[in-house]
Amino acid sequence: MRDCLAGTARATEHALKQAEQRAVAALAAWDEDAKYATAAVRALRASGAAFARYRDAQCEFATALGGGAAGNTREIL
Repeated sequence: MRDCLAGTARATEHALKQAEQRAVAALAAWDEDAKYATAAVRALRASGAAFARYRDAQCEFATALGGGAAGNTREIL
C-alpha cells in the first residue's frame, strides 16, 4: 500500500511541476509589462513553497494523530 501511495505522490508531484512550468512559460509570453510577469512568476513560486510547507506540516499533524500505532497503521492514516 505504501509503495502504491508513494508512486502516486511522485506522479502527482511531477504533474504539478509540469503545470507550474507551463504557467511560467505562459507568463513569459504574456502581453504585459515585464515587471508584472516577473512579479507573477515570483508569486507563483512563493505560493508553491508555502504550499509545500503547509503540506509537510499537515502530514506531520496526521502522523501525530496516529499516537503509538504499530505496523502500517501510520501509513494507512
